[in-house]
Order: sequence, then structure tokens, then C-alpha cells
Amino acid sequence: MLTSVLSAIALDFSAFGNDITRGALTTRLVENGPPHTIDAPVLLGQGGSDSLITPEMQAGYVSGLCEAGVSVEYRMYEGLGHVPLVEAESPLIPDLLEWTRDRHAGVDPVVTC
Repeated sequence: MLTSVLSAIALDFSAFGNDITRGALTTRLVENGPPHTIDAPVLLGQGGSDSLITPEMQAGYVSGLCEAGVSVEYRMYEGLGHVPLVEAESPLIPDLLEWTRDRHAGVDPVVTC
């Protein structure tokens, strides 16, 4: 990043192309995006106080999964941010373990679409 800034200032040069929607970085970001087609049930937990992946953003993703016919159970964990949601003391952890045991036991998932 420092190199990009210094180059832009000193040489009137940008390490980034004019169109940021093209090129290797954009291709890689698209490849790393979550799919809207998943052939297995999904438990998706959301921290109600997450400022990185906001509840509004996640709701849009869940909506797309539902429209694609994915079996989604969406759970909101109020008061938890992005990292606290997955820390050991998070209520998501026992919920996730129970949800996973149920799938292996052949219990039908709850679908919240």
C-alpha cells in the first residue's frame, strides 16, 4: 500500500487500473465470494452488532440462498459482533454443534426462508 501511495504521489502513477471491476484482484474476489447454490442444509449465524458483515448485508445473502432453493436456517445473535460470534463462549458454538449432530442423525433441518 505504501508503494502505491508513494508511486502515485511521486510519479503520478497508480498501481491500480482505471477500471477496478476488471483484473486479477476482482477475479479473485469473485472467486472467493460465497455461492448461491449449495446442495446441503446451511446454518447461518449472524451477530446482531456485527459491523463488518452487517445484518442487512447478511439478510440479502440469505434471501438469495432462499430464492435459489437452499435449505437455510438463519439465526441472529443479538449483541454479538463479528469475532465474538465465533469465540468459544458464544451461544452460536453449542447451537452449531447441536445443529450438526442433528444433521448427522438424519433430523430434518429447520428452514427459515
